[in-house]
Parts: sequence; C-alpha cells; structure tokens
Amino acid sequence: MDGYAQESLFGQAGVAMEGGRQSRRAQGHGKERHLPADSRSGGEAVGTRESRNDEGVAVVARHRISGKAGGGHLALGRLKAGQQNKTEAAYEATLKVRQAAGDVLWYRFEGLKLRLADNTFYTPDYAVMLASGQIECHEVKGFWQDDARAKIKIAAEQYPFRFLAVRVKPKKDGGGWDVEVFE
Repeated sequence: MDGYAQESLFGQAGVAMEGGRQSRRAQGHGKERHLPADSRSGGEAVGTRESRNDEGVAVVARHRISGKAGGGHLALGRLKAGQQNKTEAAYEATLKVRQAAGDVLWYRFEGLKLRLADNTFYTPDYAVMLASGQIECHEVKGFWQDDARAKIKIAAEQYPFRFLAVRVKPKKDGGGWDVEVFE
C-alpha cells in the first residue's frame, strides 16, 4: 500500500481491519512501530503510526518504509555538500585521465550553482572546461529520479553550457560510461 492509509481499530485494542483481515498493531497513544516485511505488504517493510481522531477513536496510519528496508531507490541519507559518492569519485578518475591527455583544462566537483526559478537551484556534479574553452556540466547518476532529469533539461534550456548525464555501463556491456547529452 503506497503512501498513507487510515484504518479504524475494531474490537480488541491493537487489532486493525485491513480489507477483511486482522493485523497486529502497536498499542497506546501516538506509538510507532515497524513491522517486518511480509507477503501482505508485497515484501516491503511497513511502519505504523497510531493516534486518536477528534471523536477519540483510535486510528492507525500504515506506510511503506523507503530505503534498503523498503526496497525503494531513495537514499537513506544524503552526503554533505562537497562530498562525493563512489560513482562520482570513479568518474573524477576519468576526468583526471582526460586532463592528463589534454582534453580537459579544468574541472571542479559541484563548482557551479545555477538558478532555475525562485528558490529552485541546480548544482551539476562537475563543471568542466574543455581544451576548446567550452564549459560543460556533467551530472553523474547511478539511478535517475524524475525531478533530477527535469532540472537538467530546464538548465539546458536556460544556460549556454553543454549538459551531459553520465551513467556507469554494466560490466557485461563492456563497462565504461554511458553519456546522454542535453542541449
């Protein structure tokens, strides 16, 4: 079950009805409990929150837990600004090789912050200056979220830079980097 769904408690305290089935719930006022993954939740870890509505009836909110426990693609925690993840560090090694070969004059991790709209900014992973003097913005991704793809497209429309999205190619496909250009 995605998002939040509310269920009223019936009968005994700590038992909730879900589509005709009973399930265990945390007892008490305002308690929270995480239940292990089971077949009813599609193999996802599930959390519950119990509270009382205005009439004093106990209500249980059930929600999916993101991250490794829930099988989602959301990070458990973001790195601090200026810290690289493993994929970004591997891509920097590629930039160093290109710099030594003379293709790249300069690059910097999170070197630019571009304003897209009021209170909306985009910070590419790498600002890169090519030997020709052209500035490129490189975005290194392991997995694309919809908002990240939208931001890079908007930035490509507004700024005179060349925007590249870089993903790791699987080893079975020869390894290296898969590059998508936004202009």
